[in-house]
Amino acid sequence: HADGVAAFADVAAGRYQMRVESAGFAQVEEVVVRERGMQEVAVELLPGADLYVRVEDPAGLPLPKVQIVAHPVDPALAGKAVERTRSTDDSGRAIFAGLAPGAWVVDYRAASAPGGIANPFGGGDGAEAAKPTRTGVPVLLTPGQTEEITLHATGLSLPTVLVKRRGAGVNGAEVRIEAASGGSNPFGGGFSGAGTRTDPNGRARMQPVEPGAFEVVVVPGEGLPERREKVDLVAGVQEVEVDVRGG
Repeated sequence: HADGVAAFADVAAGRYQMRVESAGFAQVEEVVVRERGMQEVAVELLPGADLYVRVEDPAGLPLPKVQIVAHPVDPALAGKAVERTRSTDDSGRAIFAGLAPGAWVVDYRAASAPGGIANPFGGGDGAEAAKPTRTGVPVLLTPGQTEEITLHATGLSLPTVLVKRRGAGVNGAEVRIEAASGGSNPFGGGFSGAGTRTDPNGRARMQPVEPGAFEVVVVPGEGLPERREKVDLVAGVQEVEVDVRGG
């Protein structure tokens, strides 16, 4: 309402996760214990801070399709702010709008070979169980602040897949990366990695992954069957060639 009061009727006693959002202010999340009778919960909203994150490879080139994690570490944010995730766009950028003022740690995650998604902060649910791999970049945000940082991704495999047929690149082939046969699926669900399509030269720039054993899956189209190639992806830039000639 105009007086800043929101009323909820017939709420049973118990524990609830409350989230409060308003344009221009930091989102607040906290656990509320509902007791019997009339109860009022006061929430203070502060102007949110906007954080722009750019991810670059060791050569300074932007990295798309990288998951960025902003994790609240300020004791004052305990129980009021939760971990936020975004994926970088084609320019290697991700935007976190309306973060709560305070101390945060920002880092990136990449898909891994069997073992789940690498979580730099530890914890997480079963799909994200993995040992910390990085320490992250600390950021101190103030109300209404706009901050921009750059993360330099090191230790990741940056694969490109070249699909060829009769010596020429195949345009528009669907390409994805899966965990090697017999391993767990690093991306979760039935569909493996985030798929993409080859450009006119037959190349597809894939999502950065943790080094390990994978299978490159190519669906070339034009009535040709799916092609799978096992590959060990190493840290750094790597091109994998898949020839779909003859089947």
